[in-house]
Amino acid sequence: MFDLFQTEKEELSVPKTNAAPRGVPTISRWKQNEDGSIEGYISGSPLFKKGEFVTTSPIKGEALGGKIVRTNSGSKYFLDGTAAKSSQSVSFSLFGSTKNKKVDNSAEAKRKAEESRAVILAQAKKAAEAKRVQDERKRAEAQGKAAAEARRKETEAKKQEARAAAEARRREVEERRVAALKKAKFERQATAEAKRREAGEKLAAAARIKQAEKIMATAKSSSTTVSLFGLFSQEQNPVVDTNDQSTKKQTVVAPRGLPTISGWKQNRDGSITGSISGSDLFSKGEAVTTSPIKGNAIGGTVVQTGSGSRYFLAPSSATKSKSSVATKTAKEPSLSKIQTSRTFTLFSGKSTAAPRGVPKLVNWKKNRDGSITGFITGSSNFSDGERITTSSISVGDIEEGEVVQTDSGSKYFLA
Repeated sequence: MFDLFQTEKEELSVPKTNAAPRGVPTISRWKQNEDGSIEGYISGSPLFKKGEFVTTSPIKGEALGGKIVRTNSGSKYFLDGTAAKSSQSVSFSLFGSTKNKKVDNSAEAKRKAEESRAVILAQAKKAAEAKRVQDERKRAEAQGKAAAEARRKETEAKKQEARAAAEARRREVEERRVAALKKAKFERQATAEAKRREAGEKLAAAARIKQAEKIMATAKSSSTTVSLFGLFSQEQNPVVDTNDQSTKKQTVVAPRGLPTISGWKQNRDGSITGSISGSDLFSKGEAVTTSPIKGNAIGGTVVQTGSGSRYFLAPSSATKSKSSVATKTAKEPSLSKIQTSRTFTLFSGKSTAAPRGVPKLVNWKKNRDGSITGFITGSSNFSDGERITTSSISVGDIEEGEVVQTDSGSKYFLA
């Protein structure tokens, strides 16, 4: 009868180990449910976090600590040896003792196992989705950081370009400013030099005018006829009076620096026409006509025009109209010599007074381009005695006593 009340031992004595085989998850603090499933805290699983509470599908056989169990789906787990006791219980009978039945493999058990497996798969899928979302978020954050860095670099490059452009503009402005300062300095120096030269020329002109006035006064007191034009001539060789036949000195060679007129003839107005040579203003052999000369023209002598220009008349068989000589002789009285070896005259066939309002040019000369250079008086635009050069003459004869007009319309009286 005692065997009827004898109970099964709660646990079987089995070999145990403290470590799970490699690659097998471990379930700690586990217990076996009535359907044969195991629930507890898992570790070492790629599908679950360490310490997560799980419930397996029903296992095959008994659940013993320190052993590996296999579920109906084929999953393996190592049951920690420190787990709770098995949930199996012992039933009593007066007719003897029997063990509780093992968990059956009924349809209900299979259903529950499938549900448990579905839960595990759902959890795994959820974990995988969470990991995917997390990875996607990290990837988006990395892309955002890369885009932000690219924008930052682009902004910095634009700032550097703007700074470089601003620096280039600053340098250009500085170079222009320095160039403008240099130009202004050069212009100031040139203007100062021009004013200095102009002042010197004015002083020289004033001195020449005073000398002329002095000579005029001396000539007037001695009843001598003089001309102011000889004072402004830059030529230093003495000129004999062409009216005084007794003082003429003929030669076949022109004095140094004087142009020579060959094949010449004297016109009715007293001018000379011929071929010129030795002149800085005309080409050799060029045909020219001078302004009227003072006195008669004689070959081998030096003649002087009313404007002060001097020429050497080559000794040749030049012809001259007797009537023109007679007319010229009748118009011009003979002049006396002055001890200064210069010949002066106040007489000419034209007026020596400028029309009212027309500036006068004295000691003038004609340039190659048709302009005139001389000393001006009676002008509202220039100081008396200032040396000027006009524009090209378009109207009037460039001769002593004539009023000429330039291309721009300005008028001048040639004294």
